[in-house]
Amino acid sequence: MSDVYRKREQLKLYLNGVKSVIEETCRDEHVSLPARQVLTAAVEAICSALSRWDIPFITNADKSWRDIMQEVSHDSSVLWNYLTVLRGPDSQVACASTAKAILTCPLRGRCVHALGVKEFSILSAGEIKRGFINIYEHRNELNHYLRHIVAIWNTFYPPLGKLLTDVFFWDNIEPRKAAIQYIELLNRWLRSKSVIVDLKDEIGGSNE
Repeated sequence: MSDVYRKREQLKLYLNGVKSVIEETCRDEHVSLPARQVLTAAVEAICSALSRWDIPFITNADKSWRDIMQEVSHDSSVLWNYLTVLRGPDSQVACASTAKAILTCPLRGRCVHALGVKEFSILSAGEIKRGFINIYEHRNELNHYLRHIVAIWNTFYPPLGKLLTDVFFWDNIEPRKAAIQYIELLNRWLRSKSVIVDLKDEIGGSNE
């Protein structure tokens, strides 16, 4: 048995022990209801962690929106931007479906009951180029949505945030060229194992 495996199993046993202690505490009538509610949530979180204990470390392309949400839940402002982005743009905007397919779907991850990264992956480079042009032409109507998109990418993967700012807010890059760069940068993020990419790690090649 390797030292790494032994350590993992020890931590698993420790978590199970913590769960048992919390469950016993929850049954104590001297513990207030608000405290029990928090402790019950802690037990559920530990159970969730234990259920995934032996699942191989996955890339962003394999994660669901729930996985991504859980990974960024420590920061309420990031979580708020992410949840806002999941909804997509106002459906009354002419190119709302295009913006959703190109900008929202990759961030949704793997979805069962909604369009997600799988649906984005079937788009051709030509379709994404045309989509970028369409979004650019309606960028004023999409301003609020695009700002949330940029904000989340500035946190998740800053090169993508900068690219989208340059094309949709500063006119520093032509939409067709931006679309090609978007595909390349997005694929890098999808291959990463962390939602919030550490660029120092990426330079070292540890995320790919």
